[in-house]
Amino acid sequence: ANDYVTKPFGIQEFLARVRALLRQASAGEAQEAALRFGPLTVDLAYRRVLLDGVEVALTRKEYAVLAQLARHPGRVITQQQLLKDI
Repeated sequence: ANDYVTKPFGIQEFLARVRALLRQASAGEAQEAALRFGPLTVDLAYRRVLLDGVEVALTRKEYAVLAQLARHPGRVITQQQLLKDI
């Protein structure tokens, strides 16, 4: 819990706090919007992969596997964990 509102509260205050939390959440997503590994870019926001700036055609499963691996660089992911996550 990042925040709480005590009763009674005004709707404007509530909406302002919700907007602030949404901004914080989207800022975290923006940092992870594109992952780069040399010439390879995994664009998580647009669900696409670029190699040397050229889009690579991948199936949904291929993209899901690559995105999962890209989110955890340098970490070993077991086959069972990969299958569970995608």
